[in-house]
Amino acid sequence: MDQRIFILSNALVNNDLNEGTLEFAYQGPLLKLKNGSVNFAITGNVNFNILRENSTIEEGKCYQNYLLKNEDQIDIISTKNSVFGYLAIEGGFEIEKVWDSYSINNKAKIGPNDGEKFSVGEKIYIKKSKVENFMEKKIDYKDSLEKSIRVIKGTNFNYFSEEAKNKFFKDEYLVTNLSDRMGMRLEGSKLENIVNTNIKSEGLVKGVVQVPA
Repeated sequence: MDQRIFILSNALVNNDLNEGTLEFAYQGPLLKLKNGSVNFAITGNVNFNILRENSTIEEGKCYQNYLLKNEDQIDIISTKNSVFGYLAIEGGFEIEKVWDSYSINNKAKIGPNDGEKFSVGEKIYIKKSKVENFMEKKIDYKDSLEKSIRVIKGTNFNYFSEEAKNKFFKDEYLVTNLSDRMGMRLEGSKLENIVNTNIKSEGLVKGVVQVPA
């Protein structure tokens, strides 16, 4: 969902930039490493701890890598002022691609793991990580809280009244918790149309804004 920090997570652990990662929204899992050591990094604005095997707790920092040893745990508590975070492991996860993608769409039951989310108690296997060459890496990345989003008027833009067009560009819209990989649900001013919107289904491009009738 967040292409930039997805790529940065892989860069921190020396992976191919399109290697599969563990994506989480708002809240992440508690993960325990069994057998071996791994080089990992978490990106996003994320609150997480590393629970060491000797019972010490280390506060994790995003945009830097860590060495996780046998029986250590990663407790991904929550995201802060953001939605998505990414966990990358050097070498990647032992997961087969479906349609050249590691993504899981659990609504359509498409993707690795039979299209299902990984659940409590389930094992996720990891490819061999070259931890003997472990080196600390950090990225000084600061994500702006305010961003400008460019809008290109679509072929149906003239279906809306002038008042609705002005509302769309001037009013504030809130991203709700009904967002998923298919899109983000926005809450805000209703946009009135001036023509019959019973239009035929058509292909959509990435980033399009759909307005319900």
